[in-house]
Amino acid sequence: MSQAETKLPWPFADRVGPKEVIGRRVNEDDLYSDGKLKWKAFYDSRLEHDLSFDRLGETGTVNRRAVSFLRELAIGQQPSQHPFYGWAQLRVDMLRGIQVKATPIAGEPGNPYHSDVIRDDFRKTSQAEALAYQLWVLSQALGILRS
Repeated sequence: MSQAETKLPWPFADRVGPKEVIGRRVNEDDLYSDGKLKWKAFYDSRLEHDLSFDRLGETGTVNRRAVSFLRELAIGQQPSQHPFYGWAQLRVDMLRGIQVKATPIAGEPGNPYHSDVIRDDFRKTSQAEALAYQLWVLSQALGILRS
């Protein structure tokens, strides 16, 4: 389904709202054998990059139409040896002092729901690991949204 064919379920502002639910994509490698999420799911060793998330809902709950679009996108982009599992969810207002920026990706397939957790203060390995652990702890409140 192309962006042109997709009617976005909510109008996007240039900034991510405080009640929005965002999700970090999770594949089966990000889980322990008991199904619990590893903190490394929030770690990206490419320290020059910000941390990629999808915008899942605007008012503190998940928007099912957005998730349906994102599920198709994630499955299409995920290598078969690392099956897409779902999203580790956070609400933006949980991230005190951590900026989340709307960063829609244009083109095909594109992702109008893309956002980034800005890691300007977390570019060293130890800082990025501390941020990943903090995000993991916060994500326990909302859990994983299964695909």
